[in-house]
Amino acid sequence: MEKDRDLFSFASYILPERQETKITNERQAIIKDILDEINKERVGTEWKPITAKAVAMKVAHLSTNDLRYFFSVCKKADHFGKCFFGRLKVK
Repeated sequence: MEKDRDLFSFASYILPERQETKITNERQAIIKDILDEINKERVGTEWKPITAKAVAMKVAHLSTNDLRYFFSVCKKADHFGKCFFGRLKVK
């Protein structure tokens, strides 16, 4: 009976280390900057942090130069997230 208790014990369970992101190009760096800005606004609200994949899918149609310009425009706005998601809407 004692062995069963040890078998289901979480004392020996070790969480895996979180790996650092591997940014290999400029586009990934810009997407990470966008991600950091959006998630910074979401802290303390009802919204969950967004993932890098979700941001990358939203801006997949933009070239790297357009993405750089788009980031600079949103950075100058009062609310980064509102500018980001608002400008990506199709009218």
